[in-house]
Amino acid sequence: MSHRLWAPEKDVSYIHGDLPRHGIKRLIEKLVRVTTPKVDRVYQPGVKIGDIEVIETPGHTPGHVSFLYGDTLFAGDLVISKHGKLAPSPKIMSWNSQAVTRSIAKLKSFQFDWVCPAHGEPVKRTSLFG
Repeated sequence: MSHRLWAPEKDVSYIHGDLPRHGIKRLIEKLVRVTTPKVDRVYQPGVKIGDIEVIETPGHTPGHVSFLYGDTLFAGDLVISKHGKLAPSPKIMSWNSQAVTRSIAKLKSFQFDWVCPAHGEPVKRTSLFG
């Protein structure tokens, strides 16, 4: 079975190991040996892949994106959920915490009812997104 890895263009150099990762990810990279994946496809923010809108939401990484599909925002590592509440990605896990804040503010203008973070349970849209 053939697998394809899609990634935002701004993150490909980090994924391929051509640029060092930021913050704690650099330390983890030194401690844990991982196989470097090959990115097969690059997607651009602001485009649609079928019915999925790709939204540029830097902060966790320089090229972090979120995906909007119907009434659901797939927020990746921009936010986390815990006990039914959303919170910004922790500073220790973010490339730029101010960019995280700006990206969350940007998403307030989009229409969605549900948020699915990479870490935690899906939750109804909360005050974090206005």
